[in-house]
Amino acid sequence: MQLFQDLRSIELKDWLSLANAACGAAGIVLASAGFGEASAYVVFAVLFDYLDGKVARRNKATPFGKELDSLADAVSFVAAPVVVVISMAAFNWLALLAGIVYCCCGVLRLAWFNIQKEEKVFYGIPSPAAAATAIALGIAVPALGWLWLLLAGIAMVTAIKIRKPQL
Repeated sequence: MQLFQDLRSIELKDWLSLANAACGAAGIVLASAGFGEASAYVVFAVLFDYLDGKVARRNKATPFGKELDSLADAVSFVAAPVVVVISMAAFNWLALLAGIVYCCCGVLRLAWFNIQKEEKVFYGIPSPAAAATAIALGIAVPALGWLWLLLAGIAMVTAIKIRKPQL
């Protein structure tokens, strides 16, 4: 009887997605423990997300890889930014509500992206951009962290078409 799944089937792009998720998880734990460096881990997650996309486009993408990438993005660019931004400001119920809205918008954005037919555009801003924006503004003006989360969340689910950059 096999105890674990076959880890040998995990490809480089999948390991990069796992590194993305690990950075998001580290950001969550560090922000929860009060470490200001937590936001840096979301930056590292963006780097790993970029690299996994590069490798996936060069090789054949797999359904497993697509699912793993979305799950990693949900950790790093949906859950982690909420914890990081709220940890920089005093907690209040408005921040909680904005965090919930951001999370719901983020997972909707990721799900819609997975079934999107058009390949050369994004609808709304991508979750890594929303995360980076909310965190950067949260660092600049922590007292308005709730507002940055709310605006970044809404920006992810707009119907505005944004042409994908050719990286």
